[in-house]
Amino acid sequence: MLICMSLAAMAHASLAQVSMVKNPLPETQNYEAAYQIIAPLGESVVGHYRVVVKRETATFQQTDPGYLQQAEIEFSYPTMFGKYHYLYRDEVIYGPMGEVSFTIHEQENGKQRTRIGRPLGASGGMIIESTGDGDSETPSMQSFPANLYDLTLFSLRFPKPCSAERVGQVIHSRMLNANTGQIAQMDSEYVSFGKAQPPTFSAPVANICLIVTKSDRREMNKRSWVTQDGYLLFEDSPAYRLKLSPFESALPPQHQGARL
Repeated sequence: MLICMSLAAMAHASLAQVSMVKNPLPETQNYEAAYQIIAPLGESVVGHYRVVVKRETATFQQTDPGYLQQAEIEFSYPTMFGKYHYLYRDEVIYGPMGEVSFTIHEQENGKQRTRIGRPLGASGGMIIESTGDGDSETPSMQSFPANLYDLTLFSLRFPKPCSAERVGQVIHSRMLNANTGQIAQMDSEYVSFGKAQPPTFSAPVANICLIVTKSDRREMNKRSWVTQDGYLLFEDSPAYRLKLSPFESALPPQHQGARL
């Protein structure tokens, strides 16, 4: 159960581990990132995670675009009763001022669930509707006023650069997981910057940050190794590990090469 909860949360989180997305949206270059999902012990690959972020001009004016995010996560592992299989896909649209709408589709051992989110009026916040196998015939609905949370996990897909100047910085946030409807208290600290060798890597990597995140929800605790441009190289959590697949990814420089 923990691995399912953690990986479902990870499907939102991905790249920029502590990016506080408020109005307006940060300028982000189009990118695609692919990861192996590794079991918490050993080096067995149990699945994959892919995320794409690109400017969205079909809905918004060319001069003031939003962003389209698309993600997929799939993993399976043996159990006492056969095999557990999980598939997650989402599509998220960010408006120019940070307003969010999304659709999430999940399959868990054949059972399906859909969640649809939209802005909660002009004051901000979010409404989330959920339908699927095992739910009531009428969709369940949750409302989250803007004053209850600081950001959603989707916003972590906007890469935020890291540098030596960030070491020691701690970011406190109330994080809404749109997939579970839970709000977690999170403290993310930039612990170090420089040459380091993340777990499972065969050699050290230069100019990367280690970010340690602590939360009141165990599945959100993690250690993340991030490049200067804010791309996730490796993540270690209680139930899974993520490792970047560089040859399957397209990761251009972000922030015009700035090292803020």
